[in-house]
Amino acid sequence: AEGDDLLAGLGIEGIAGDRDSSPLVANAALAQQTGDADERAGRIGQEVVRLREWAEETESGDRDELVPGVSERAWRQVSVSAAECLGQRCPMVAECFVERSREAARDVDVIVTNHSFMAIDAFEGRHLLPEHDVLVVDEAHELVDRVTSTVTDELTGAAVRTATKKVRRLVDSVEGLEDAGERLEAALDDLPEGRLARGIPDALGLALSGVLEASRALLTELKGEKDTDGARQAARAALSDLHDITDRLLGGRELDVAWITRDQYRGSVLRVAPMSVAMAVRDHVFGDRTVVLTSATIELGGTFDAVAGTIGLRGEGAPEWTGLDVGSPFDYPTQGIAYVARHLPPPGRDGTPPEVLDEIEALVRAAGGRTLGLFSSMRAARAAAEAMRERFGDDIPVLLQGEDQVTTLVRQFAREPRTVLFGTMTLWQGVDVPGSACQLVLIEAKHWRLHKGNQGIVL
Repeated sequence: AEGDDLLAGLGIEGIAGDRDSSPLVANAALAQQTGDADERAGRIGQEVVRLREWAEETESGDRDELVPGVSERAWRQVSVSAAECLGQRCPMVAECFVERSREAARDVDVIVTNHSFMAIDAFEGRHLLPEHDVLVVDEAHELVDRVTSTVTDELTGAAVRTATKKVRRLVDSVEGLEDAGERLEAALDDLPEGRLARGIPDALGLALSGVLEASRALLTELKGEKDTDGARQAARAALSDLHDITDRLLGGRELDVAWITRDQYRGSVLRVAPMSVAMAVRDHVFGDRTVVLTSATIELGGTFDAVAGTIGLRGEGAPEWTGLDVGSPFDYPTQGIAYVARHLPPPGRDGTPPEVLDEIEALVRAAGGRTLGLFSSMRAARAAAEAMRERFGDDIPVLLQGEDQVTTLVRQFAREPRTVLFGTMTLWQGVDVPGSACQLVLIEAKHWRLHKGNQGIVL
């Protein structure tokens, strides 16, 4: 699972996870039920074999302990989502890493987890955390985005095909779902990217209705089985996701906004999210407990009111709260230098301009490595990493987000001073590299308004 390292002992237990990461299945037998990989299928197959061997050795099943890491595709082969979990009916429940972690958490005084796990516990009704009196949220400026991510749904033609594949061998026919998925994909491809400001168009609405009806019919057909068949549980989970998302899109919840994006690998993606989560946070996070929010950036203009409004702490019925600014030990004017490369051309459709790559190379060489590069997209980060690897060779190693677990990459970056770490702006949070290992932070300012309207690099 992604997030904080699991901690045990001294009355402290850590639980980590998020909506898109899955717990490692306890052993290879159950892994084969939930998804298998051909061990001769190259790198993915080799990673799956290594995961199964590691599963027999690890005490926690925490993904951060696997060094070097594996690809997301390999991890999914040997893990299950919360919806696919068989719970207490699973034959391996006594050996399940997640169940053992939850059991340990019942007897401790402090639980350390991440925003995603807390949000899933609060908003999806799964009751993953035991009862508690105090909740401390660090990096609280990220809370709204994390909650929004938790309550955001998405639908693709590929998701319908995946569900169809999981159901096919368990029912008489999946023709209805297959046809509905094809109509959905065609309807999405015919629409431009962007917000569906006038609601769901007729053609898309018909396609969504088809997916809703087909998934409901198949769920009914699979209903009533109370066995320990992991494949059947995975099929139900996939169908339930399709049913709930299409029902939400067609229902038009208050504050919901739907929009379409294009993904390089998945094609057209239909997403839906609320415009505001303020009242949801008020109802689900602030309740019969004390909540402490900490962050270096939740005070704006000398007041906490702006951020308080986004999390439901303002307006009629808001709970009472107190804000406290404890200052900072850093002397920013004398401890840092800000450099804006205004002479660089703006990025275009052809990718990162050569002048920008030249600037990155010169700055990294001047810093002797020791650089954290933050880009507006993985495409830009990958292009910069590939270019720098060609230019630096073995002299300055270049690490790239996505090629291993973030925690593993950060450890290597901190351990080897001449190393460079490139990734997206998500690396901005939760990366702590004390000492001299990180002396230069490079930010691709693609979406920032700079002097005279130019775009470039902020350092």
